[in-house]
Amino acid sequence: MESHSLSRRNFIKSAGSSLLGALALPSLGGGAPWARAFDEIENSALDPISRVPWGYPSSTEFNGDLPDFPHALFWDKWNTLNQLGGIPTPTERVPLLIIGGGVSGLLAAWSLRDEHPLVLEQARGLGGNAKGEQWGKLKYSIGSAYLSEPTPGDEVDLLLRELEIRDEFRSESSSSSRILLNGKLSSELWSGAPHVLRRFMELGQKDYPSIPFELGKGLDFDRWKQWDALSFEQWLNKEFGPLPELIHEYLTLYCWSSFGMELSEVSATQALNFLTSDLKGVIAAPGGNAVIAQSLIRKLREQGVMFRSDSLVADIQVKDDGVDICVMTANRSLRTIRAERCIVAAPKYMARMMIDELPRAQSEAMGRMGYRAYLVANVLLNQRVHSPSYELFRLEAHKTGNPQEETRERPFTDLCFAGWAASDSISQSALTIYKAMPFEGARHFLFSNFAHQKYKNQIERGVPEVLAQLGIQESSIAGIRMTRWGHAIPAASRGFLSEGTSDQVAAPFRGKVFFANQDNYANPSFESAFAAARSAVAALRLG
Repeated sequence: MESHSLSRRNFIKSAGSSLLGALALPSLGGGAPWARAFDEIENSALDPISRVPWGYPSSTEFNGDLPDFPHALFWDKWNTLNQLGGIPTPTERVPLLIIGGGVSGLLAAWSLRDEHPLVLEQARGLGGNAKGEQWGKLKYSIGSAYLSEPTPGDEVDLLLRELEIRDEFRSESSSSSRILLNGKLSSELWSGAPHVLRRFMELGQKDYPSIPFELGKGLDFDRWKQWDALSFEQWLNKEFGPLPELIHEYLTLYCWSSFGMELSEVSATQALNFLTSDLKGVIAAPGGNAVIAQSLIRKLREQGVMFRSDSLVADIQVKDDGVDICVMTANRSLRTIRAERCIVAAPKYMARMMIDELPRAQSEAMGRMGYRAYLVANVLLNQRVHSPSYELFRLEAHKTGNPQEETRERPFTDLCFAGWAASDSISQSALTIYKAMPFEGARHFLFSNFAHQKYKNQIERGVPEVLAQLGIQESSIAGIRMTRWGHAIPAASRGFLSEGTSDQVAAPFRGKVFFANQDNYANPSFESAFAAARSAVAALRLG
């Protein structure tokens, strides 16, 4: 494990080749020679926050990730490429190419903006899983939605200030959070188990399990590895013994929502990294983390960085004098770009399909990675809603002895109040509902748009009761927006970190290809995307 790694909460304040060091770069006038002008990012097809028609707010198909484009290629890569005429000779040269316009790719581009990288994104819009929508004046998240509250002066805090968006975020401490218990709002989650909460808070202060591991910060390396070899359920049993039913249900829901995994599956290091961090406090902005992506894109354009959407990378080949990247556009034409170096800020299940010549062990390690899923639904409301807290878990008695069956039947795991980040100042609101699908292969259940109506019906059956409990009139529902996957959830399985798989999948390839994605650490958070980008940038600068 590398000692320069970044934790989810406590960020190293050294400059060097980190993103923080990049913040001090001077403005670069003139831009790159291939830079082209295009419309303001707001209201453009590239905007991570898309506009919803006022009169037709309900979606009839899934929003968000569209799988047909990449899947049609990668199921039969070489036959498809040959049918399109084969990989063409490079017709364009760039010094640096970044594959993926999600948070990791944008952060890498921000750190390397002095090299005027070209950023490719296979989707129509940028932002990756950090996307949002705007309905009237209301902005809400359809993917990644919040951050752990950064310490003033740490790297994330400085990044948000450099992007001029820190003041858009509202913070909430754990003492202000609420649950929906037996149909009533409550702040009494931990009242029956104060010793459990004390222990979690103690870990957050003294023995925080940073991901990736951070030497001299929080938990020591031996226990960090030992906890990663345990499931969260095993750790809880060793630490506390049998838990009160309410606490056990909450922690189950928390792991479903955060990781798409059961207590018996998720690594204790991963679960404690998330939970103890969130208990210290969270911050969120209107539109969720899409506002970070939006600001990064705007700032990068000012520096002459070029973006191309509808550009699916089909093949990557390292040559003596660079890297050849074959790209398929939306009209199924191929072109090849020669880059001096390349950062792959895409999930590993795509990266291993792009690079046929990866070392066998690295490719097999990528292939062993699992991915889970959840569905996001935004219930749009024609009224201002008072937000009792940012997020609300709905706790109810376990009805079956089968957790997977139960998650399929529950209309949702938790919900967020879209108006909370704007202090409920807008006359419309939305309930952002998360439905966990915590089982292997869950992503495949959402490939087909036929699943849209099935899950929409389930949510429509479950929402009225919750609205009544919150004092919201069912007649105020203007529409329901359904988003596929929400964001990629790499399976944070036991041993992924401690057995070295994390280092193996993220190892640079032939000194010219570097990997930056949150799944470097199987930790689905903005902070992990930040850390992955920083690690890739450091390796690139050293290489």
